[in-house]
Amino acid sequence: MAEPTFAPSHALYTAKQLRTLEQNAVKGELDLLTLMQRAGRAVYDTILGRFTNGPPQRWLILCGAGNNGGDGYVVAHLARAAGFQVEVFAGAVPESEPAMQVHQDFISATRHEIRRKGWKPGDYDVVVEALCGLGQRLPLKGDAKRLAQVGNASSGYKVSVDLPAGLDADTGRVDPEGFRADLCIAMIGWKRGMFTGTGAARCGERLLAELALPATLHCMQPAAMLSTALPALPRRAADSHKRSYGSVLISGGEPGMFGAALLSAKAALRSGSGLVSVMTGPEQLDRPAIYCPELLSLNQEDTEACERALLAANAVAVGPGLSAGTVAERMPMLLTGKAPLVVDAGALRWLAENPRKSDRWVLTPHAGEAAALLKLSSEAVEADRFSAAEKIQARYGGVCVLKGHGSIVQNAEGAQVCISGNPGLATAGTGDVLTGIIAALLGQGLALTEAAVTGVNLHATAGDRCAARLGRVGMIAGDLIDELPALLQDGVA
Repeated sequence: MAEPTFAPSHALYTAKQLRTLEQNAVKGELDLLTLMQRAGRAVYDTILGRFTNGPPQRWLILCGAGNNGGDGYVVAHLARAAGFQVEVFAGAVPESEPAMQVHQDFISATRHEIRRKGWKPGDYDVVVEALCGLGQRLPLKGDAKRLAQVGNASSGYKVSVDLPAGLDADTGRVDPEGFRADLCIAMIGWKRGMFTGTGAARCGERLLAELALPATLHCMQPAAMLSTALPALPRRAADSHKRSYGSVLISGGEPGMFGAALLSAKAALRSGSGLVSVMTGPEQLDRPAIYCPELLSLNQEDTEACERALLAANAVAVGPGLSAGTVAERMPMLLTGKAPLVVDAGALRWLAENPRKSDRWVLTPHAGEAAALLKLSSEAVEADRFSAAEKIQARYGGVCVLKGHGSIVQNAEGAQVCISGNPGLATAGTGDVLTGIIAALLGQGLALTEAAVTGVNLHATAGDRCAARLGRVGMIAGDLIDELPALLQDGVA
């Protein structure tokens, strides 16, 4: 299967792919000096646009020795020519010919000295970091490390050119002492490490400067992955009925953790499921209807009834509010069905100890559960979330949703990254809501990847709406469920 290509505003690239794009650009009518000048101008104009109450007067520009540093010298030249106070801190002189050219142009035109040592934090309106770009290696060392520290300790609005110093473009791994940007302006294309885990947090706001490259260049270069969007569901037929939209079975909610199963079940209903049943213990059979009268209950000890329900189900979710021990009792039966599964929470812990592969499930681990599945530490998972998601999918099959900041949806052909969501989602039960959403979409006939991608984006977008309405601190998992009908309305008649 050929790799897909996407518009640059939707495509996420590896560092190698972006270098290829740049090399292809300079083989045509463009050259590196022109790209450098365009990059510096894009940064300068963007910064001015951010200061609506008057332009920033005091600028600190941190320049490395590579082409990224050349972009910084262009910014410094423009700011100085406009009459602003500019300080340039740099270690070694530029290494490439175009970077040396803009370096000399800055010195000649402005007669400004570059401070090569004795760097100290100061009070500025804006700090522009152009230390490393794609060429960096972690951990930061030498001048790059010291200048990043000076930039962090200085006051002012902090802007990174292309990629913050101390952020790996491919993995999202960061150096703890790397630069912390308020705004990162990516050049030519998005770097995938900017959109997940700590890497996303290190960038602050993200903007893309495409530098007016011909669109044909992007068409020639396969994208590493596509940032996910929110597609609409098919419209509902006038003569449809409840069984037209899927029967979902939720296996979860042992004593003390029934709320998890309830959140999944209510999310499935609000995501369009026609029928939702909760398989639980006999002592809790009345609870689903008490808290949500639209839900059905199923006694997990009634094997015959459970087997019939499993045969009738269009999707099954297992794990919310279950311990691995309880999952071990239920899983053999659940695996005999033919409906697609969403495997979460306790069921993931069970799978880690009873590894097997299937092409009909969506796995939804957070970093800790992913670590168990891979026999790694959570820190190792977070250091390279892309690799972790890829390994889980390869080992266990189906589709892996690695939850977290910039959730990754990985299938056998590639990955997508969710660019919505906010820290307010870091609260108990939001993962259970996601499980219910994905199960509902599977029950309505969406394929594994489509259901996972759509579900992740519905979940994240609902979280953003909650944050706008309630604030990030006080929102809870149940609030997300209330947002789902309005989000789905455009796609459902």
